[in-house]
Amino acid sequence: MWGCAHSAPVPQTLSPSCESSRRLPSMGSVFEITLTMSCAQADSLDLFVTLQNQLDAIEKELSLYQPESPLSRLNRDGRIANQYPHLSFMLKYSLEAYRKTEGAFNVAIEPVLNKIRQRWHDTGQPPTMSELRKLKPLLNVSKVQITPEEIRLLQPGMALTFDGVAKGYAVDQLAQILEENGFHQYLLNFSGNMRWQGLRSDGTPWKIALWNPARQEISVVPPHPSGAIASSGSEINFYSKDKQWHHLIDPKKLKPADFWMQTSIVGAAAIDCDVLSTASFVMSEARIRRVFNKNYPSTQVWVVDEKGQQRFLEMGPTTH
Repeated sequence: MWGCAHSAPVPQTLSPSCESSRRLPSMGSVFEITLTMSCAQADSLDLFVTLQNQLDAIEKELSLYQPESPLSRLNRDGRIANQYPHLSFMLKYSLEAYRKTEGAFNVAIEPVLNKIRQRWHDTGQPPTMSELRKLKPLLNVSKVQITPEEIRLLQPGMALTFDGVAKGYAVDQLAQILEENGFHQYLLNFSGNMRWQGLRSDGTPWKIALWNPARQEISVVPPHPSGAIASSGSEINFYSKDKQWHHLIDPKKLKPADFWMQTSIVGAAAIDCDVLSTASFVMSEARIRRVFNKNYPSTQVWVVDEKGQQRFLEMGPTTH
């Protein structure tokens, strides 16, 4: 079976006695699960109910589209009781990712994204840089206060989004449930956020490929018994016809990043890959090397550059 970041695994005929695939709806998309089992092992409906319930619980806390979700209420009211485990974990994780990526991943980017979406919807044009610069104080994550009792946004107008990390988090959560239930060979794919473990039913490794949108071709990732992958690019979520205005905003420049056509991260955990594919998209090559050598040395970085060439960034000593 093939998996490709930004696309579903290529379908093929499976042995029903040894492999089982399910598609679970979540977050406006589909979570695809392929399990390799002992041929004597039953396909447990209860297991998939448990997995769906976990997806629903994550979405219920982190959704921007459900007006009464804890995240929506926090953004609206500026405060909420610290009693929601997914929200609390994700916020702490995201603030740490902000520090480790030198601000390239900023969970408080939502006001800028909302302004861009609204202006394109209303006028078909981007907001001016003057308008965007007025939003800069809302991106100050030091104004996010977390205590054991409460989460507060201290700057009026702040709003958070987990769109750049929630699906990777969900992949890891479902992988944990699978392994706790004795399933150690699987391929998970949630809108290109993938994680795999073990082998297919025929004893061969899961085959994971990267899609190059510029050249419309794939490159196979070297096989590994376990891992995760995520990609970020401008070819799916964009506002302008030339794709120059898209959803991957540089938090420092307050405009769409233009270093790369696509970035892909291969690592151990899907949540890290999800965050880092977004963060690396707004980084220069030198900054990627500095940040990853310091804080993410075990991850691999693949990029599609402005010439449409897919490259693996070999990490090594950097000049500061």
